[in-house]
Amino acid sequence: MNKKILVVSHERSGTHFLIDSIALNSNLSNKQIDVYTEHYLPPSEQQLVSYKNNLQRDIRGHFGKSSDKIFKSHHDVRFFDGMLEELKKEFDILYIKRNPLDCLTSCYYYYLRHPHVDFPFSQNLDDFLFGIKPFDHLTDSAYSFKRSQNNVLRWLNHTHGWEKAGVHTTTYESLNLNFQFAIRSIFTTLQLEGPMYFQRPPLGGVAPRKGVTGDHKSLFSTDQVCKINTMLREGLKERVSP
Repeated sequence: MNKKILVVSHERSGTHFLIDSIALNSNLSNKQIDVYTEHYLPPSEQQLVSYKNNLQRDIRGHFGKSSDKIFKSHHDVRFFDGMLEELKKEFDILYIKRNPLDCLTSCYYYYLRHPHVDFPFSQNLDDFLFGIKPFDHLTDSAYSFKRSQNNVLRWLNHTHGWEKAGVHTTTYESLNLNFQFAIRSIFTTLQLEGPMYFQRPPLGGVAPRKGVTGDHKSLFSTDQVCKINTMLREGLKERVSP
């Protein structure tokens, strides 16, 4: 039995673009399977542990079975603690990472368009980036195991956690700006047969926007960009220090 494919990302990182790129150039379906979620949980440790156990039980239900669908998840890697090595035997796990500035820009516009949902959002950019505590908002519990102090560090916690997990990685920028090379490399990594020339799908998924690399320049100020970069740099130092 061939391994199944699990695509993981922080929200608004080009997840569907990657899934569609794989499906369009293979015999796999772009009707993906979303890994188990429980929405709108109270942010308590007891609820998180219960959620983690339910998620792991659900995904184990797919073990030993083949599928022509690609699995998709935005979950924090910590939800898979204790079963990650088992998961790797069943799935080729591919994490797609996007420039944090553009990822946060896309999140901002997506949250703005969905005011009826309890996203960690404020129209004030400083508050959105640095002030909002995601765990005070119910949607954060759908994918976050670790409590992050703001949306910038939420991105860091998610991406750094998966990068440390030893899974396959790619970037939205490489797929967007150098499509043929990037998708061929992905097919080689996943041991998939592909065409001589790969077809590029249109942007799809949930409320697709421009997908422009560098889109943050039209939204964030120079000071905000510097503060984000400093926060990410210092946050990364804390995570890799002994």
